[in-house]
Amino acid sequence: MSVRLVIADDHEVIRTGLATLLKGSDIEIVAQAALASGGCDRVAEIHDFVVERPLEFPEADARVVRAEVQRVTGALRVLGHARPVSGLDRTVEWVHFRGDAVGTSSEPIAASVGDPPFPFNPMIYQDDAPLVHGPSFRSLKDLYLDRSGGWGRLVAPRGEGVSLPRGTRGWTVPVEILDGCLVACAVCSYLLCGRRVEIPVRMARVRLASRPAAGELCRMRLLLQTQSLHESVYDFVVVGSDGRAILAVEGLHLAVVPAEETS
Repeated sequence: MSVRLVIADDHEVIRTGLATLLKGSDIEIVAQAALASGGCDRVAEIHDFVVERPLEFPEADARVVRAEVQRVTGALRVLGHARPVSGLDRTVEWVHFRGDAVGTSSEPIAASVGDPPFPFNPMIYQDDAPLVHGPSFRSLKDLYLDRSGGWGRLVAPRGEGVSLPRGTRGWTVPVEILDGCLVACAVCSYLLCGRRVEIPVRMARVRLASRPAAGELCRMRLLLQTQSLHESVYDFVVVGSDGRAILAVEGLHLAVVPAEETS
């Protein structure tokens, strides 16, 4: 079956032509489409989320995405289709992303974050950076980084932008917090790994445990698993102010952006 969704975005990078970008809102589309199809009552995990091509926002307008839902073994596979806004034949839909939504979790999140050995450093979002995140997504407040990866603190929005209720079910994925985690991993690669500009293109596994409250201070632990000339791979976990698990991601792949595309 197919589900028609309308989305907007607050990431300037999408309007600059940089290659492929994975965003928290794309993960939400997979979850919402799976729920709307009636194939499951809740989404506990999303597996093998991959961005096939960028979903461009050339103007400050919403985009229509047709989510095709297929039943596969133990999951609902969601393919996000949209028509191009430039270049290619605009009468043809292309698959922009895909992921498998799973209704149950195979194991609880081990939500142990701990404390960094030294104080956090404030996170400053640069408006002239190669990758620009709009105000609605600036949830990452401070970081402490080391060679293992690091720690971060994030604040859930207080009822603005993407934190507003969505339909009768509300948001399934805490997209603002997830986006802040993606930024934390990218900043780690940039500051500690030779000023590499990287963008997220794949997640092997996303586990969803709870929703942060408005204004809640959350903590994350990020771990750099592997790195090559072309990509970095991270795992991370996020907990709330009371230590409960919020989400965990395994196998976040960040692809290196060629220097000529960031200039």
